[in-house]
Amino acid sequence: MKKKHIERAIRSVKNIADEIIVLDTGSNDNTIKIAQKEGAIIYNSTWENDFGKARNEAMEKATKDWILMLDADEILSKDSEKRLKPTLIGLSREFIYSPKIRNVTDDQTSLEEIYHFVSRIIPNRKDIKFIRPIHEYPVLKNGENIPSSTLTGIEIIHYGYSPKIIEKKNKIERNINILNKLIKEQPNDPLNYFYLSNMLFKINDYQGVRYNSQKALELIENKKDNKLKHIKILCQINIIVSLIFEAKNQEAKDFSEKFREDLENRPDYWFLYATAELNLNNYDKSIEYSHNALKLKGEDIYPSVDVGTITWKPLYLIAKAYYKKQELDKSIEYCKKAIKENPENISLYIYLTDIYIKQKDFKSIEKVLANFISKLSKIDISALIKALSTIYIQENRYNHFLKLLELIRTRLLIGNALEKEDKILADTLLDVYYQILNKSENKLAIKYSIACIKNYINLKEEAKNLFYEILLEKEDDIDTICNLASISLSSNDLKDAEDLYNKAILLDSSSINALEGLTKIEIIRNNFEKAYKYLDKIKEIDPENSIIKDLEFEIINKKGDKKLASDMYASMIINISMN
Repeated sequence: MKKKHIERAIRSVKNIADEIIVLDTGSNDNTIKIAQKEGAIIYNSTWENDFGKARNEAMEKATKDWILMLDADEILSKDSEKRLKPTLIGLSREFIYSPKIRNVTDDQTSLEEIYHFVSRIIPNRKDIKFIRPIHEYPVLKNGENIPSSTLTGIEIIHYGYSPKIIEKKNKIERNINILNKLIKEQPNDPLNYFYLSNMLFKINDYQGVRYNSQKALELIENKKDNKLKHIKILCQINIIVSLIFEAKNQEAKDFSEKFREDLENRPDYWFLYATAELNLNNYDKSIEYSHNALKLKGEDIYPSVDVGTITWKPLYLIAKAYYKKQELDKSIEYCKKAIKENPENISLYIYLTDIYIKQKDFKSIEKVLANFISKLSKIDISALIKALSTIYIQENRYNHFLKLLELIRTRLLIGNALEKEDKILADTLLDVYYQILNKSENKLAIKYSIACIKNYINLKEEAKNLFYEILLEKEDDIDTICNLASISLSSNDLKDAEDLYNKAILLDSSSINALEGLTKIEIIRNNFEKAYKYLDKIKEIDPENSIIKDLEFEIINKKGDKKLASDMYASMIINISMN
């Protein structure tokens, strides 16, 4: 149980729950304190590698009519919080109920969402228990199944494994060990093989995925149990997916055809079939099958389906197929449709940019990049700059490229270069600026950008020399003067910095950069009266400027008023989080 999750989980239900019970199975952080603070009743237990046993122990503590089971990394969705109690009023206590579990992964480039239905809303009856140590589910204590029903209007959001790789690995290894033990104890239960095949995806053991899926299919066939139909379908999906992941596309196509009768009513099946056809260069078939997936948009009737396969993913496949067919306008059309379905997906914007590059549509390139550049990692932007530099330089569009580079530099190279990716982006920009330096008419602007980047990566002397070169050609450039002053200030040469900032003020008495610098100099000198004088001028010129609070905080902190400084800092943090 993780402290960062438990607070969020409890808060999602505390306004509607009559009691909140937390079963702690050995947390070693302040999870218990956080849960207690949020109003939960805490019970302690020993973890025995058995999720079913833990759920039973938690259920025994419940005293109200209905039980909603939440894991620590889950929340009840906002809409469901409003709906749940009214929904419970009309439910039969002879049934158990499966709300929609929507799994959101940590992958910020694609924001994958996969959902399924799991029994989590249970009448508080003494004759119900959970079975299985993993992938547990409720039955009657005499072993008989309980009638169940799905609740499509109630949704639990599951945030998946911790983003930390080591935590992921530990969870996966634990679950694989539990499942292997179960297989030894219960070799004829197809569920054990199915769940193991799912887990083996997480360690890229695709051969193991297929072996265990096939084993589960054989056992299901022998049992002739209609209740296992859903598991049969998911095993077939697993086999196709594993083959595509290993680039065995012809085999994936063959199995897609083999399983067609069982799977043709599922959108993820058509999406996978379309993917195999695309990888085999059968573009028209890929487009056809992608449209088949889109026609099945009725997600609530498909248990355990990737939501993307009925929204943006088939559209993206169609865009790729048209790109391969050299029908770029259609590729753009479908890529935009995919973006409309999934506007936070960075890979879609990158793909759209690639199409515009192929078309040499510079206006569209610049428009798209302006909209999503701040969402990309600096590593991705570095790769993008290299791809763009070739086409822009070939077409002699130096001024347009310069505007694009400036957009990137001014938005992303702020403050100090602290991380490796900061340095990579800075080096990439420097390389491109030097490439176009002698080819562009705006040599002075390029020199200025190079100097700013060198200052950013702490090559202060090189930056200083370049700024002075610029002043030889343009002696009244206020930005250059202020940059030189900031270099002097950073090396504690207060006299030189003051002279340069005052020179900037003579050229423009409303220069915020110069007034900010002069305020900082007086703070260092403990001349607070003069610091406030400069700060008041900033307030007159731009009363909404965010630098005002920062400078006020610096003054109060330097004066030694720790209580006021602490209050101000807390207020600044709250304002940032709210914005």
